[in-house]
Amino acid sequence: MNNIMTIPTYAFKHLPNLTLLNLTFCGIRVLEENCFAGLLHLRELVIPRNEFNPARLPRETFACLPSLQLLSIAEQGKAGEYPTGILEDLSELRTLSVTSQGINLPDVYGRLRKLETLILDGYATDTISKEMSRITADTFAAIRDSNVTTLMIRRTYLAHIDAGAFSNFKNLRAFIVYTNKPLNVKKAVFALGHMVNTSIDTVVLDGTFHYDNTYGLQAYDINYFCDGPVWKNLKRLSLRNVWLTTFVPRDVRCLSALQELSVAYNRLTFSMPYDTGKLHHLPQLRIIDISHTNVLGPGYIYHYCRSSIIRFHADDFFPQVPQFRRVDNSTVPEESAKEYTYSPDVFLLPAVRYIDASTSNFKRVSRVSRVGKVISFSHPNSVLFLNISGTHILNRVNGLLVGLTQLQVLDASDGVVESIHPDFLRHLPLLRVLNQSHNSLAIERLANGGQALRLCWDERFAGVFWDKLRRRLLVHENENTEISS
Repeated sequence: MNNIMTIPTYAFKHLPNLTLLNLTFCGIRVLEENCFAGLLHLRELVIPRNEFNPARLPRETFACLPSLQLLSIAEQGKAGEYPTGILEDLSELRTLSVTSQGINLPDVYGRLRKLETLILDGYATDTISKEMSRITADTFAAIRDSNVTTLMIRRTYLAHIDAGAFSNFKNLRAFIVYTNKPLNVKKAVFALGHMVNTSIDTVVLDGTFHYDNTYGLQAYDINYFCDGPVWKNLKRLSLRNVWLTTFVPRDVRCLSALQELSVAYNRLTFSMPYDTGKLHHLPQLRIIDISHTNVLGPGYIYHYCRSSIIRFHADDFFPQVPQFRRVDNSTVPEESAKEYTYSPDVFLLPAVRYIDASTSNFKRVSRVSRVGKVISFSHPNSVLFLNISGTHILNRVNGLLVGLTQLQVLDASDGVVESIHPDFLRHLPLLRVLNQSHNSLAIERLANGGQALRLCWDERFAGVFWDKLRRRLLVHENENTEISS
């Protein structure tokens, strides 16, 4: 942490062309009047996680920033109301991140006509967080003609969202809740299905309801969520880390427009093939993330859905029931092995483009768990991206790559992949991105193998690349999709 303490008047007068200023976690306690004067071209100002009191800010603090489009002032160490009208001169502002109850929302919306993304953060104090425990129909009643398309609420004690709570957000497209801990999770009610905003296409509830690792969403919650007009147009639904025990709505056809589903880091138990068979009613589904769950028989999930992107984890391949042991050096009973032997025809359909099996632990356990059997491709020439980073693969890895003639990206970093033979990469003529960093396989030998244009990337590049890949797959669904590195 830097200890700047005070931003004096005209502190940036010699930087007239500055467009982005990030002062995160700098120990700032005082922002003097006109401290940002002269920054006429500044478009992004990020000053969260500091120590100043919002109530003591000069009203004209941001008045000299006519080009500002993004302002992040949440997560301050002190609580307080921002002065009335402190944001009224920011006519170009499109993204605002602010402490949940630290500002008069009707006053904000009265002037910020171009605001598209509003982030309400309950970071500052428990008092402020608890004030955000319920959103009623009156919470945003004073708001009129809002252009906000994305509303994000994070780190609060939100436990109730009443029907009609967002009726004044006529253009709302995405509702996102992160790391929410209601005080009484067993009585939490989110009436999202009955929102009148049928334009909403994204709902994210990651970390919501996750309290003391005890309670979470149950079957009746899912049926309650998926009841109402809002779900008919929903394209993305994320319920990560909410201790979800099942995801099979009473009528899954209400999610007929769903393209992306993430239920990772939960305690899911699908009863196959009945429950997973319902996924067949999701014709638009292109991305499904079931990693780090206790899914019974993921092969059935792949069989019944048409996903283009599938994420899974090694533990997902074995039911977490008494007659089975963890995937380690133990053996699987032969009679059970027969029941859960995965046929290549059951696993992956032609639509699959992206497979993320990172941080998996494929070991030499039994004939059922060998890589050549666990990961099988009924149509290998459809796979464009394969991620096995962080894995510990000890046998039959060469067989894993058989037939992947269209593979363009292979990430095998941060693991022990000792048995991949470099010459085998010659059979991947379209390989453009190969990440073998931090691996036991000699990188100099790989250079003589495939036709990779890039041998490694950093974490930031990978994140941007995956996001672009996800969007490309949702927009361009065709057999000849080419991934650009």
